[in-house]
Amino acid sequence: TLPTPAGGFDHAVSHLVNLHLPDRGAVLAAAHESLCEGGTFVIEDFVLVARPTEAEARTLLDLVKAPSVTSIDGYVSELEGCGFVDIQATELSVPWTVWCRARSDEYSLTEAEAVALHGREVFETRQHFYVQVANLFAGGRIGGVRLSGRKPGGHERSLHRGRRAQALKARTAPVRILESGASFGGGDAAAAAVSTAAATAAATAATAVSGGAFGVAATQASSAQLLRRPVRQPPLPYSSLPTPGLHDSLQYHFFLGGGLFLALRVFHTASLQSTTAWLHEPGLGTVELVNTYTPLAADRAAPGLFLEGEEITIADGGDGSVAIDLRPTSASAIAALRRAQVGDGASTGRPELRLRANEGHAFGWIPAGADGAFHRPG
Repeated sequence: TLPTPAGGFDHAVSHLVNLHLPDRGAVLAAAHESLCEGGTFVIEDFVLVARPTEAEARTLLDLVKAPSVTSIDGYVSELEGCGFVDIQATELSVPWTVWCRARSDEYSLTEAEAVALHGREVFETRQHFYVQVANLFAGGRIGGVRLSGRKPGGHERSLHRGRRAQALKARTAPVRILESGASFGGGDAAAAAVSTAAATAAATAATAVSGGAFGVAATQASSAQLLRRPVRQPPLPYSSLPTPGLHDSLQYHFFLGGGLFLALRVFHTASLQSTTAWLHEPGLGTVELVNTYTPLAADRAAPGLFLEGEEITIADGGDGSVAIDLRPTSASAIAALRRAQVGDGASTGRPELRLRANEGHAFGWIPAGADGAFHRPG
């Protein structure tokens, strides 16, 4: 390899090279070291759109000689780990799929000329390679990406150091642990003592915390305190009246087998309702399962919370358990659930993920002076 002086280059460009490198991370780190402050990079490379089949994985390794193909998220994380910032990723899977098939077809049409020029063995070897690469992209699990970004400059590093130092400074405003009544901070040793009376009060009433000179005040309470009833999930939204400023939010998080993680949120305001769900697959990144602004139908007569839409059903009666059914419609979400071996629903003909769980906790929160915001994580 040629010597690469530290900070001696303005730009770094890699076009379909990094996939062939057994230690891609070392090359990316060397590129970062070689760029000047503010220097930029552009990379075009193979990526995993989904988990490849065993045959596809063998083709990548044995034929394409590509040991370093990862997901886009994995690629970006590796670049960030080297110190690059402002990283943008543009997926090129669709145009590359078309181009690879066109290259394969057009080369086959040159058979007579290619055999006369290079011989039968060379023609068939190259034709086999073109066909296999075209098949990889046509399968939808191998794709392409263009990545760009830069090396941060000196002023930017100084800004980050200042932010970190500021974050580590001691806080001067007192902070109260609501469930126990314990206080700490504020520079007053007496304020750090746990008060039995405060603990009793915190268990029965909301506690106000003031930011003093900053003019910030908030009132916080547990679900039982906030809703003035035993902890049970009320309908969403909490109030059926058109209340300006009212926000209501449901959040659920599930750690599933095989390292899978699923997050789900229903966010409700006076003007819209958003339902989103994501599934994180180890080594492949995050797949969006549901993303809709169509309000879920609420059964306000149900004993607790019941919401239903085309892609999701949530039943949370507040008895310590919750039942959630996900039946996404997008192709990428269906592929992700099938990779997780989720069976098809009898009525939909597509994967239906049925989640049954005991809730870990539920909190409520209201900012002082506002009409109300309810956050109900489960």
